[in-house]
Amino acid sequence: MNVSIQELKYVITETIKEARHLFFNPIVKFENLKKINDHYEISGTYELRGILTDKIIESGKFKAVLNEELEVISLEITPTKE
Repeated sequence: MNVSIQELKYVITETIKEARHLFFNPIVKFENLKKINDHYEISGTYELRGILTDKIIESGKFKAVLNEELEVISLEITPTKE
């Protein structure tokens, strides 16, 4: 199965949004992406910024493992600013 970076980023963005109970989509940046056998290991950072002020509301790091169907197997989120 061919998977694009945009598809992976969408899944991670929606998963972080749901897990952190955020109202808006965070900005997600991948620092490391590996495909190992039948799963993806992804780590990176996320930021949620205010709409009017562009001030960082929340930011943090994440590590995720997704299977080939892009279902989240595990997710570790470490907020650095709440």
